[in-house]
Amino acid sequence: MEQISQKEFTNTAMKYGTYLGIVWALMYVMLFNSLSMPILSFGAWGIIICAPILSGYMATRFRKAKCEDTMSYSQAWKFLAIMHLCAALFSAMINYLYLHFIDKGHFLGSINATLSEITETAATPDVKEQMNSMFEMFSNYTAMDLTWAFLNNNIFVYLILTSIIALIVKKNNYNRL
Repeated sequence: MEQISQKEFTNTAMKYGTYLGIVWALMYVMLFNSLSMPILSFGAWGIIICAPILSGYMATRFRKAKCEDTMSYSQAWKFLAIMHLCAALFSAMINYLYLHFIDKGHFLGSINATLSEITETAATPDVKEQMNSMFEMFSNYTAMDLTWAFLNNNIFVYLILTSIIALIVKKNNYNRL
């Protein structure tokens, strides 16, 4: 990896992160609309399952193209962390724009309607109490709150997945002189 500059390393990770962020944004838009069109949830779950594979593929592609097919664990982790951070920020921006300007509260309204319906049909007082507290929590959410929640979730989950994917992506070539 001595051949590649730090600037090219970071720029490529950011570029791949933007591509991954577009995929994540598509997944979230599918999730937001899955309450009214349940078939979209299958596409969203497909993306959720394939996103770590896609990020591993992108890092492997970078390793083969720019790093002479050799990358240490720390280099792979750094590349993936930058890529996932950029993806999380890009998808958060798209989530906010979608929820605030396009959706205009329909998604949160659908969640509240569903929780209200569950609360009415709840059999035990404990379940009713839990549903009421969830209903109150979601009724106070704004597009910004939901965007922050998704951003925090993405960063937390992908910090864990970055460590696992980096183990798969790394490749040490001990036969080189």
